[in-house]
Amino acid sequence: MSSPLPEPSAGAPRPKSARILIVEDDALVAAHLGQLLLEMHHEVAGVAARGEDAVALAKTEALDLVLMDIRLRGALSGIEAAAQIRQDHDLPIIFLTAHTDPEMVAQAESTQPYAYLAKPVREQELRASVRMALHKSELDRRLRRLNQILRAVRSINQLVRQQKDPARLLQLACEILLQTRGYETVWIAGSASEASPSARAGRGQDFVEWRTTTAAAPGAHWLPPAARALETRQPSLIQDVATAAEAGPWREAALQRGLVAEASVPMLHAERCYGVLSVLASQPQTFDPDEVELLGDLAADLAFAVHSLRAETRRHQAEEQTRYQAMLLDQIRDTITATDLDGRVTYVNEAQCAALHRFREELIGTSVELFGDDPRQGATQREIIETTRSVGEWQGVVVNRPAGGQEYVLNLRTTLLRDATGRPLGMCGVGTDVTEHRRAELALQAAHERLTSIFEGARDAIIIADVRTGIILEANSAAARLLRRSKEELIGLHQTQVHPPDLREMSRQRFQARAQQPSPTPVEEEIWTAEGQRIPVEISASTITLADGRRAMVGLFRDITERKRAAQQTQAQLEELQRWHRTMRGQEDQLAELKREVNALCRRLGEPVPYPIP
Repeated sequence: MSSPLPEPSAGAPRPKSARILIVEDDALVAAHLGQLLLEMHHEVAGVAARGEDAVALAKTEALDLVLMDIRLRGALSGIEAAAQIRQDHDLPIIFLTAHTDPEMVAQAESTQPYAYLAKPVREQELRASVRMALHKSELDRRLRRLNQILRAVRSINQLVRQQKDPARLLQLACEILLQTRGYETVWIAGSASEASPSARAGRGQDFVEWRTTTAAAPGAHWLPPAARALETRQPSLIQDVATAAEAGPWREAALQRGLVAEASVPMLHAERCYGVLSVLASQPQTFDPDEVELLGDLAADLAFAVHSLRAETRRHQAEEQTRYQAMLLDQIRDTITATDLDGRVTYVNEAQCAALHRFREELIGTSVELFGDDPRQGATQREIIETTRSVGEWQGVVVNRPAGGQEYVLNLRTTLLRDATGRPLGMCGVGTDVTEHRRAELALQAAHERLTSIFEGARDAIIIADVRTGIILEANSAAARLLRRSKEELIGLHQTQVHPPDLREMSRQRFQARAQQPSPTPVEEEIWTAEGQRIPVEISASTITLADGRRAMVGLFRDITERKRAAQQTQAQLEELQRWHRTMRGQEDQLAELKREVNALCRRLGEPVPYPIP
């Protein structure tokens, strides 16, 4: 049974003291011990006469130390009760004994007691033993806590070497710290203010979310420890929520959840903050300086890990981007070459390698002057290098003549490359292979020259007019000579304006009819010269489609003045012959009549008939 606690002596000071359980089946001894403890300014949390009662009190009372008699009445001995209390609550035990039996002492040592006191207990011995036991117990607890954190640090450091996902790393770190150290809640926020946790473990997470929302609400003028740690970049502690003034806005909510102490340490690396590590505990005064320092070291390790993983991620992304860009550059048909300021190749894409029939490794480090050039058809490589360096860019045609390869023509554009400060770093050239285009262009130019020669050399006048508008688009030199106008004067006139005024409407109608139904049959018309002279012409016309999609009428005008004159002369000669023919026919009729008269006279004279006339 439990005996009543002795009252403290009047006027005795009551400083902060240890709560001690006395387990003694002798009521007088228990009362004496209680009085001594009160005089030492400690608190007697209870007195138990049996081991079972001691175990029960240890479950319900917040104890700092147990004074345990080795021999007790009841089911449990003092040694058995001490073993159970040590196992369940890890409390320091001081054994009381009037016996020095070696076997019993050996059994008692299995419970790792902090001291032995022989009965009768003297005050000085009790005072020294209690003080040493409490001190050693506190040191042991601190050592255990530090060892727990060190185990967590080692486990997290192993995790850092294995885990490549920053979010997963922080989450697993929270879980390891929770399991190893035994905090109530562990969470990490990675923002510049106390935002919703990016990783969390343990109970009380609803409290953290609620407090985060409340602190961020308009009108809130208080900072939780995590936000304060981020702001100051120093650890922020609340050792006892029940008494801390800064816990006022959220004290009740924390205590309802058994969250009594809190520590927040910034995650710092290389003068940059990567977030804050916060832990919540169920006991006041949980965080001593050593533990806070270890939490700071752990936070720094996590910051370094996050920094390294992010840097690794950026490096992988940069490598992927580089590979992707290289793939794009290699799939571009244009040749791409990057050089230093002296024109030595630092990069070429696949198109350039294929054009030069060389591997990329062969080209890197060589001068672009080895690409060859032809000053007769384009710029030299040295000219391109010097112009790009001095002006900042160059554009034109260059003919590359690789050794042993066929020349090819590039439409090249170069740019001077600069860094963020504007300092020149190198040059880049992008070339479009226009070899076939150049050949086609030269062929087209030759064909155009031939056509121009034919067009200009034609003896007949050629006029080209827009089908829709009738406006003259082009005329050759023969047309200018025929119409006594320059080509510039003809171009822009309406096609009817080359005909006499009285024939222009007919000319317009014929032009439209030919446009709708082209006919190969030439027609004769008259043209009107600048001096107002009418010239007969024969016109052959056909329609063509111009390069811009317009339809045009091509008219070939042949001067038939001489032909007309010759036809008139022939007609006059024909008419003269016909007149002479008629004259001769009249003379022949007269001669025939005379012959008939001669024949008749001969018949009357009986002479032979000289003219056989039917």
